[in-house]
Order: sequence, then structure tokens, then C-alpha cells
Amino acid sequence: ALMAAVAAGILLLGEKPDAGATGAPAKAVAGRGYYLYLSEIEVEGTDASGNSWDARGGAPDLAYEIRWRGATVYRSSTVSDALLARWSLAAIGLDNVSGGVSRESTVRAARIHVGEGEEVEISVVDSDVTFDDPVAKWTCKVASLDIGSTALALPAGRVRRAVIVLRPFEDVNAGDLLK
Repeated sequence: ALMAAVAAGILLLGEKPDAGATGAPAKAVAGRGYYLYLSEIEVEGTDASGNSWDARGGAPDLAYEIRWRGATVYRSSTVSDALLARWSLAAIGLDNVSGGVSRESTVRAARIHVGEGEEVEISVVDSDVTFDDPVAKWTCKVASLDIGSTALALPAGRVRRAVIVLRPFEDVNAGDLLK
């Protein structure tokens, strides 16, 4: 089954929501480590000037970056020609064949350790060959995020909707990555 996933080039994982004792979604806890990534970004049909994203009238080539404590800790792959882009926590591709499959080689997310008042900055770009056009940038307090998925409507710029996923390190194991 693993070789079939490798041959296909990618293995996708879903988000696993977690409810707290009150039934409300659990929040990030200071002192714990988490994987953080965006599973979905939806953008407006035009750029900030009202023009097409690309010269030929195409949709943007979306990518995002996560900054934590002033440093870039993750840059996503680019989803070409999309107003709605999706990413998953893990990808098993041909690069895993020679090096073997491990959690660290398959997880596609920022790795953060949450401290009191911790924030992350998210930047979304239209990734082009010569330079990246900014789409949106915003800051999130990590403690405000749900374990699992947090959907944000109109967080900034030309982003209509974004879904941020936060998963504790210990909740992601080898079995999750091979499903």
C-alpha cells in the first residue's frame, strides 16, 4: 500500500479535531509543541487593483509562508492557477523513496513550541517566476487557535477564507502518515 502511495506521488492526510472537556474545541497549550499549517486558502477573483492575477487572465499560483519568532519556519508548495488552494499535513513522494519514510521527512508544516502570548505571521503570495506578488498578511495568536481546524473569514488582503490546522506533535504518529 505504501508503494502505491509513493507511485501516485502523494499521500494526503485530513485534520483531526479534538474536543475539550466542555465539548468546546481544545486550544493550544503553552509549553507544548505543534505542527501548524494552512489546509485551505480561498482568494478573490482579482488582485488588489481589480486586475487579473496573471497577465493572461489566469488565477494566482498560491503559496504561503509561516513566520514564528521573527524567522520563516515554513513555506508551502505552490498550487498553480487556483482561487481555492488546498494542502495536507503530509506528502509522501518520490523524494521519500531513497531516504526512507519518517515523520520529519513527510510532514509539511511549521513546527512551533508554544510560549505565553506566542504569535505566528502568515503571508500568502501569488508565486511567480520573477517575484512573488503579495496577496495577504496577518498575525494570529496561537492560543486563539483550536486544536484541529480553525476557519477564518476574511483574515486579510485578498484572502476570503483560510483554514489553519494545529496538531500536537504527539498526536501525529507513523500510522497517521501511512494511512
